[in-house]
Amino acid sequence: MDIDQLRRRHKAELVEKALKIFCPEEVGQEVKIYWLERLLEGHDVRQMLEHLKHGHSRSLEKSRFGGVEMCVSTGGVEVIDQDLEFHADGRRKLWVRIENDSTSAWETTPEQPLYAAYHWYDETGNVHDFDGKRTPLPKPIHPGDTLPMEIDIVNPSAPGDYRLMVTMVMEGQFWMEEKELDIHHIPITVLEYDGDGLTRQARDLYHQLKRSVMEAAH
Repeated sequence: MDIDQLRRRHKAELVEKALKIFCPEEVGQEVKIYWLERLLEGHDVRQMLEHLKHGHSRSLEKSRFGGVEMCVSTGGVEVIDQDLEFHADGRRKLWVRIENDSTSAWETTPEQPLYAAYHWYDETGNVHDFDGKRTPLPKPIHPGDTLPMEIDIVNPSAPGDYRLMVTMVMEGQFWMEEKELDIHHIPITVLEYDGDGLTRQARDLYHQLKRSVMEAAH
C-alpha cells in the first residue's frame, strides 16, 4: 500500500468516526465521499466537525450531488500513449483520449464531480486496485468532441503481468463503464525498478534500501 492509499484510508476512517459522533442517523455514501474528498484536498478537519456539529451534512450533500444528471454516458476512453513502460511502485503520466458521444457536456465541477480514473487487474483477471487515482478533466468535453489528456497513474507495487482499464467515474455515483462507456483492457508488464535515471550516489542508496527491505521481509 503506497502513501496515497494510506492517506486515503486514514481520512476515510476519520470521516466515519466524525459521522458516527455527530450524525448517528444513517447518512448516504455521498456524504462520506464528499467529506473524504474535502479532507484529501486540504479542507480543515475542524471546519468539517463544525459543519457536522450544526447538522449541515444534508445541505452539502444536496448542493454537491443534487444536480447530477443520471444519463447514459455514451462515449469512450482510449489509451493513446506510445510509451507503455511501467515500473513497480512508481508513478507516471499516461496519455488517453476521451470521446463524448452523449447529449451533455462532461466536466469536473462541484456539481458534476467527473474524473478520469482506472482499475488494475492481475493476469488472472482478479482486481488488483479498483479505486485508481482520480484526474480532473482540464476543460469541458462537449457532445461530439474528443479530448486528449494526461492522467495520473499509480503503478502496482510488485512486478508482473497486469491489465489496465482506464475509465471515468462520477464521484459518489457510478463508474461510467456501468453507463455504457466504451473501455478497453490493456495488457501491461510492470517491470522492477532498477534505479535508471538516478545519479550514481542515489542509485547506490536505492539498492541499499531495497536490500534492507528484502532482508527485513525474510
